[in-house]
Amino acid sequence: GKCKGTSVDGIRGEHVDMLLDFDMKYLPLILDAWAGQLLTPFVREWFRTTKGLAINKTDKQTKEVIGFRPLGITSFYRRLLSLEPCKEACAMYTEYMVKNGLYGCGAESGTEVPAAYWQVMCELHPKTAIATADAIHAFNYLHRHVILEELDKTAEGKRLKWAFYAFYGESSATWYRLMDGQMRKIDVGRGVIQGCSWGTLFFNIAYARVIKQVREKFGNQVLPLSIHDDTTQGSIEPTVDERLVESFIYLKECGGKAGFKYGNSKDLFACYHEETRAELQRQLNAREETRHITVTGAPFKVAGNLVAGERASATRRETMLRTLSQETTKFNARHDRLEKVGLDTQTHLTYIRQAGGSTVMLNHIARGQPPSQSLQALKAAHERIKLTVARAFGMPDNLFNDHDDRGHQLSRRFFNRRSEGGSGIVDISVTAAPAFLASKLDVLRYFQGDNLYWLTDMEKDSTQWNQSQSPTLREASDILGNIT
Repeated sequence: GKCKGTSVDGIRGEHVDMLLDFDMKYLPLILDAWAGQLLTPFVREWFRTTKGLAINKTDKQTKEVIGFRPLGITSFYRRLLSLEPCKEACAMYTEYMVKNGLYGCGAESGTEVPAAYWQVMCELHPKTAIATADAIHAFNYLHRHVILEELDKTAEGKRLKWAFYAFYGESSATWYRLMDGQMRKIDVGRGVIQGCSWGTLFFNIAYARVIKQVREKFGNQVLPLSIHDDTTQGSIEPTVDERLVESFIYLKECGGKAGFKYGNSKDLFACYHEETRAELQRQLNAREETRHITVTGAPFKVAGNLVAGERASATRRETMLRTLSQETTKFNARHDRLEKVGLDTQTHLTYIRQAGGSTVMLNHIARGQPPSQSLQALKAAHERIKLTVARAFGMPDNLFNDHDDRGHQLSRRFFNRRSEGGSGIVDISVTAAPAFLASKLDVLRYFQGDNLYWLTDMEKDSTQWNQSQSPTLREASDILGNIT
């Protein structure tokens, strides 16, 4: 949905984006060329064609292949011309999604909100327990009638039915290439395309029904938060009336009615209070459908961000540093490869984009983790980027030497936002602290009024975070004080 990656027509969205950054006069030429091709039946069918790609899915602990992740690769022009109208549709549904605890969708993302919220809860309420469930190939199994039923409930939804019928109004032919080279055709009448803007929106609209049903049944006893189909449910008193186990089972029942299938491999319960963890384990063992689950006391990830309580088996800092080490190893390896691919055959602009693109995961980690713990690794990563860019231009390695006044000015000018005359690669060691603070402020922005379950008045007021029992909020308060 973001016009990234190679399309079925061989066009990479990043290349077009880069071209338009260079000169917007090319945009009318691109659109005119596409408008002319619309007249031919072949391209109209091409517009609707999606190629399937299966990527191995590995177990996070054992690293063994446990399945595959299906992706749909669509036409670039389909992405480009459906993205903007879909953004408008997402904006209409943003408030509805957030109200029902669904993130990673709409006009804004908010994928860091669940992890930020659960981290604060673990620090404020030691008995807090969190359960996670993840549907298998969720985009594939969703019943399409659920989408239509949800669209019919609102005036905004009724106005979007044209898009649903345009892409999913009839069964689509899916071709599979077998091991012997033979092709097999299957007519598919369920699910939506993962990788299509409209498919993601329709999925979120349908999955919001599942989350809403859980919220209506358990009220503020259990809070479900979801990023697409990756759902976390938490409670500060999880063992009372077996509420967390009950809500976990109920979530799967509601999801099953919408077509979703849940496996056991990703089921997880986490609690950092020893007595509560033991009681939770007893409750899980007493039920056939949850007997496979072992309650962990180790840090775990929500959308890539670590959550851990005070008495976790390993501290959040230790776990986060290991994660950063793994990511920086990948980061350095990518830059090593960039320096070996024949710089003379690449434009400088393309090269710079590739250099900056490798910071995506590090940026993600920085936004969710305390900068006091991540800053050293992020500074090292930025030094590596400076070295890569200098070599791309055939310049000395110390081109951006900040100890030299001229080098410092050049570094500040180059590693800046494009809107401010820079290259678009921003120094992530500088942005880490504001990004971390933003993820905490987003909790207050996304959760409104009564939805701020279990937070005290002090935590609801960012000006009082310096007095909070939460170390996370106290560090955020220090950053806020330095900024203001």
